[in-house]
Amino acid sequence: MTLASMTTDPLALIQAEQRRAGERVHPGASAAACQALNDEVRRRHGVDLPAGYLAFLRRSDGLDFNGLVIYDSASTPEQPRHGFWQGLLSANEAWRDDPALADWLVLGDNDTELLAWHLPSGVFSRLDRVGLDRSTNFPSVEALLEAALQERL
Repeated sequence: MTLASMTTDPLALIQAEQRRAGERVHPGASAAACQALNDEVRRRHGVDLPAGYLAFLRRSDGLDFNGLVIYDSASTPEQPRHGFWQGLLSANEAWRDDPALADWLVLGDNDTELLAWHLPSGVFSRLDRVGLDRSTNFPSVEALLEAALQERL
């Protein structure tokens, strides 16, 4: 099941709330931006990004809502786009300063957890931000993102 196919689409609900509050709703990333990101992730980490994460980026190139941040395709602290600076590659450069995250790709975060993909096993998990303990595993990136979005509604 994809986020868009759900009866109640949490991303659409969040974007509607952002519009009502006068917040910026991030447009979707272009196919070229998603391909460039995937190519760079493959070069740096030897994997292709999960199709569900790329599908999310096509709908919303990054998200910052109610303490939840899903990283976008290209922003950096040095070159923010539309006020958003949490890009997947730059965020993971910072997270990988911690050797315990060497085998993880962090897709986003919230106040207490990292939303992460364990590259060797392919498991998607929530990790405690401080201890990096796994709190919950998910069968897919879609399930991870859906749970993260639903809890912020």
